[in-house]
Amino acid sequence: IVCCAGTGSYEAAWTAIMIVIFHAVAKSLLFLTVGTAEQQLGSRNLESFDGIFNSMPRLSLCMVIGICGMFLAPFGMLISKWAAMKAFVDAGQPLLLLALVYGSATTLFYWTKWLGKITTYIPTNENREKGILGVEWTALKTLAALTLVVCVLFPLISQYMVIPYLALMYRNINDVIAQSNLWIMSVMVFLLIILPLRFGKSRRKKQVITNLSGENLGSDVAYRGAAGRIVPVQLRNWYLESWFGERRMTLWGYTACLACVLMELSLAAGGVFHV
Repeated sequence: IVCCAGTGSYEAAWTAIMIVIFHAVAKSLLFLTVGTAEQQLGSRNLESFDGIFNSMPRLSLCMVIGICGMFLAPFGMLISKWAAMKAFVDAGQPLLLLALVYGSATTLFYWTKWLGKITTYIPTNENREKGILGVEWTALKTLAALTLVVCVLFPLISQYMVIPYLALMYRNINDVIAQSNLWIMSVMVFLLIILPLRFGKSRRKKQVITNLSGENLGSDVAYRGAAGRIVPVQLRNWYLESWFGERRMTLWGYTACLACVLMELSLAAGGVFHV
């Protein structure tokens, strides 16, 4: 948003406003769902979300909607990022384009990990949604509905709200992305919402035994391992902590950010003295 505002072109301004609109609903939804999950689980560590799709199905659905709105094609945020890259290219700002691509590519990893973690099926009869208050559900469901509405109807939002506003400040008004392409993406979002409905609870599902790392005890949540030891099922990843641990990555991140800030300040100071 800051890069688009700094660029100052019509395309960049359109992109910045659309990103603000998508963030207002999708990111707010994600913040509230994570807070609600932490309240019920006692942790917001992603590794503690095992079986959340079964123990908190409605909350998980709200999370999935928010995540899809933020990064999954053809939902709205991806279109805004596409428009931002086009605006930076047209403005002759390749460095901003590289920064945007790098930032978006790195965030793709945790969006994907989060979505996969939520939708992983672990059978459980535990219901962790009983402690969620009605006012919380009102906020979550409202934001989830708004996210879907914005993702489907963003061509209308652009045409009747954003473009008339920008027309007051810019003389040359043109479509950042062709309206036909925007409507095609909206139809794709609509189909992604409608098609899964045919796979409802009324359909018969084939039940199979889950393959585990030992003898399945029949519940799919534990198995008999070596020496007869009962091992609970857990889904964990290997993060190479010695190389990519949080402390080391934090130090590298601060160092890289400080170097970028100093470089930007030196370029700005050079431009001032040159003038």
